[in-house]
Amino acid sequence: PDAFTEDGQLWGNPTYDWDAMAADGDRWWIARLARSAALHDSSRIDHFRAFESWWAVPRAAGTARDGEWRAGPGARVVGAARRELGPLSLVAEDLGIITPEVHHLMDHLRLPGMRVLQFAFPGGWDNTHRPENHPERCVVYVGTHDNDTAVGWWESASDEGRGDAWNSA
Repeated sequence: PDAFTEDGQLWGNPTYDWDAMAADGDRWWIARLARSAALHDSSRIDHFRAFESWWAVPRAAGTARDGEWRAGPGARVVGAARRELGPLSLVAEDLGIITPEVHHLMDHLRLPGMRVLQFAFPGGWDNTHRPENHPERCVVYVGTHDNDTAVGWWESASDEGRGDAWNSA
């Protein structure tokens, strides 16, 4: 389920076998995070909410509506990686349907989340993407791969949106 399409996005991706990964001590994840740490100063875990729970859609489903929520691995994977690799600079992508349980997991792991400026303007004063509402632990992006470029967004923004962004600076 998502805000982009009525039936959700049906990607057809295979899902992780969390039980098998736990059985081998999450070796695949540890290797992946080790490689990422070798290449980058910080790494973002896309769709982090799946570590709390994830949307499973049967292979033969006609739409993403035919799925169900399933439990994710929680803190286990990041904990295993930190025990073996030491401190890791990770960011949790926390956009979309984010529950209090996901926020609790992020807090438990002390992972910063994301804020997106293009989602802030125009927006109400309680919009979490507005700079004055950013939590202490977050990484701010101008946009995402689902958004226009910053220049394209600015050029197509309403006068209200541009004025709101300008006055927030």
